Formats: sequence, structure tokens, C-alpha cells
Amino acid sequence: MEAFELLKLITTFASPLGFSLLLALLGLALARRWMVLLALLWLWGWSTPWAAHRLAAVVEAPVPLMAAEQLPTADVIVVLGGALSPPVPGWNPELNLTSAGDRVLLAARLYHLGKAPRILFTGGPINYFGDSEAQTAGELLQRLGVPAAAISIERESRTTRENASLSLPLLQGLGARRVLLVSSAAHLPRSLRNFQDAARAAAAAIEFVPAACDPVEIFDNQHALKRWLPNTEALAASQMLFKQLLGLLWAEVGGD
Repeated sequence: MEAFELLKLITTFASPLGFSLLLALLGLALARRWMVLLALLWLWGWSTPWAAHRLAAVVEAPVPLMAAEQLPTADVIVVLGGALSPPVPGWNPELNLTSAGDRVLLAARLYHLGKAPRILFTGGPINYFGDSEAQTAGELLQRLGVPAAAISIERESRTTRENASLSLPLLQGLGARRVLLVSSAAHLPRSLRNFQDAARAAAAAIEFVPAACDPVEIFDNQHALKRWLPNTEALAASQMLFKQLLGLLWAEVGGD
């Protein structure tokens, strides 16, 4: 099993849903009802908007949101993969934006604002057939008015660390000294760490400036009680945020 597959497996069972299921199964196997109750309470807690918002505040804090106009100019805009998923046959066979699609939109806006003359999209296979997200993203950027000559793609990476290591030679080839790093607010802290580590390992003098978008938003303002009631939107946010925390921890210990 490859390291990234092991990390995904660990993330699955360390996440709120996976951990709750494991704890509940263990409680049933050992006839320990308190363990089953604890599993339900744990799942309930991380399924509430209150808990998801608090976790998001911790994860997203290192890279506060800034308007595109406030960001400095750079040599290259790097966009992290995750904005597209496999196309839906019979509906939209060309592209399928995910909730992180803001990454591509922000990159195009930064380009049109003159923040950098080039965009590099990094993202490899998005399904078992090996289709590259970067290729589709490049086509989408062109639809958004970015000329093909201004777009570079890295189509092999499968993890954030690979995004960094495989993008670095391309950035060096472009003579980049300052890079705007575009990703979702929760994903950027570990992305920034991975890119900085890659540049340090290659003795490359590149400054990476975080350009965050797509913050965690869970609508709970209809009634104060709703922030304490579980819902699938809050659970999905907590799952994603746990993944980012574990990924950052993995980066801290030097995992591949």
C-alpha cells in the first residue's frame, strides 16, 4: 500500500463518521453500551453547525481571506486541484465543478486583474480511468478568458505534497520568484507548508503567498437552536476539516 493510500485510510477512520462507526461496532462487539452512546454523542457533536464552525475557525485561521484586489502581484498563479470531478455522462460531458470550483474562478480573476502573467494548474487523475483534472481545468480557464499561452498544467499529482513537488520544476522553469497559491481556505495551510518544504528542499528562492477562497459556510441562522442540531452539511464540513488537520500533521512530520 502506497503512503497516500495509507493516509487516506487513516483519515477515513479518524474522521468523525469513521471513528464513530468503529467505536459503535467495538461497543456492540464487547457489549459495552456506553461505547455505543459515546459514538453517537461524538457523531452528533461534529454534525452540528456550532462544532463545524469552531473547527473551521481553527483550520482556516492561518490564511485569512483577502479580496483579489488586495493580493500582491506575482510571477505565477498556482491553482491546487480539487475544483473538478469526473464529468457526468449525458448531462455535462465536458466538466463538473465541485464545491471548490471557486479556485478556478479566483485564478481567472487574479489573471484579469494583472496579478500574474501565468497560471499553473496542478492536479492529476480524478478517476480510475486516469483522466487529468488539470487538462479539463486548462480548458475551463480558457473559457473564462485566459489565453492558452498563459496556462501551464501539471497532470500527474495525486496528493497535495505531489502538487508541490511536481509543480516546483515547472515554476523554476518559468523563473518564478513569487507565487500566488490558490486553494480553499481550509486546504491552504497544509498546501502552503508543502510548497514551502518543496522549495526549501530544492534550494529554490520562491515566495508563496496564500490566496484563499471557498471558506466553510454552514447556514444556521434561521433559528438559534439549529446550530446545535445535527445535519449532513455540518458533518461533511467536519469530515473535510479533519482531513485537512491530519494532512497538516502529516506535513509537519515530513510524510510523503
